[in-house]
Amino acid sequence: MNATITMKDLEKRYGVSQPTLFRWRREGRLPAPATPAGQRPRWSEEQLDVWDKHMFTQGSLLTFEDLAKRLSMTEVAIWAGIDAGEIPEPLKLDPVKTRKVVAQQLGVTEAAFEELQRRGEIPDMSQGAILGFDSLVIGRWEALGRPPVAQMKTAAQLAEALKPKLQAALRAMEQKGKLSQWLIRYAATQTPDAKLKMARRLFIESGLALPDDNELALLSSLLN
Repeated sequence: MNATITMKDLEKRYGVSQPTLFRWRREGRLPAPATPAGQRPRWSEEQLDVWDKHMFTQGSLLTFEDLAKRLSMTEVAIWAGIDAGEIPEPLKLDPVKTRKVVAQQLGVTEAAFEELQRRGEIPDMSQGAILGFDSLVIGRWEALGRPPVAQMKTAAQLAEALKPKLQAALRAMEQKGKLSQWLIRYAATQTPDAKLKMARRLFIESGLALPDDNELALLSSLLN
């Protein structure tokens, strides 16, 4: 695996500082470096591409069982809802990139990896591995009254639409002379719940309308 991506590269990739990256590593929000322990940490592009697909940009994952309980539905009914475009689709790994990365981890060529799959020694990844449901997407879908999926915006679109609200709240706090203190306290928070509370406090103290929890979670991700 060609590990060429440094911490500096990660800062540019994700738009955050090194202290934030170190915290993400402690919280499991970054994969372990591809380089051996004791060396400067470096990652490969393939490794980060796969990780980004299902860990970094999403909320916490809900299993089919979790979602069935949450919606009071059977797993069969959930599949039917997904097929009908009535329930957001689960997250999947990119099968091509996943195959390439796993082959490298096993130290075999992709052709040898495919042969092992044909012989049944490695699970078939042709359809992509289903990881679960993004809790932010499901939460937003519920908050909107469970509309058809085609009518929903993506998390990225929602986050972009919420940027003016965040900027207005930060400006209001700056005008009140409270921004620096709030930013220091926000930077010290460690858990998603604590960050959500701090994001809620930002809007309460700024005097602006309070977004719902799903919007606050997306706003919090913009602050990281």
